[in-house]
Amino acid sequence: MAYVLRVLESYPRERVTFFMQSLRYDRGLKGIYLLRAAQRSYIFAHILTWHLQDESVQEDGASVKNDSSFQAILSEVRQHIIDALSLKALDLFYREFDFFEKVTSISGALFPLPKEERRAGTSRELEKIKMQGEDLYLPTAPSKLVKGIQIDSGIPLQSAAKVPIMITFDVVDRDGNQNDVKPQACIFKVGFCIF
Repeated sequence: MAYVLRVLESYPRERVTFFMQSLRYDRGLKGIYLLRAAQRSYIFAHILTWHLQDESVQEDGASVKNDSSFQAILSEVRQHIIDALSLKALDLFYREFDFFEKVTSISGALFPLPKEERRAGTSRELEKIKMQGEDLYLPTAPSKLVKGIQIDSGIPLQSAAKVPIMITFDVVDRDGNQNDVKPQACIFKVGFCIF
């Protein structure tokens, strides 16, 4: 296990977020690795907290109840990661999560609307969302900084249970030319984001 930990630590933190699942089965060295990695990279800490949040919610939006010990460890680890963030990383964390929570919540706001009104409803809801800084990034693509939302890009998609929406953001590469703005479409539904 010590060897596994050394190997994991040799990889860039942003590439090993899938090991969050290991907490369910191994709360020892892999859990220690995740916490250490989160302390060394605030982006990894943010990504890990996204995963921990997503893991604690089922598809229907209900909390995971079939494994209460795992649920407890998710909440504990998530809070430990947040508490360890620097003030600068914590500020970005709150702005990042607030921004994408607002985007994701549009899906829920559209559900009671008739299908023919959902596209206009999406645009109305997108207009209400304001960018809070130049350092927000796409949750599953942290190398893409969000420069804006294409307000008229919001498209409600077909779904029997939820109203997923596709939204196009204007993004730039974090380490690239900041004037090279490109569109990036993402699909959101309450609790989830897909690229």
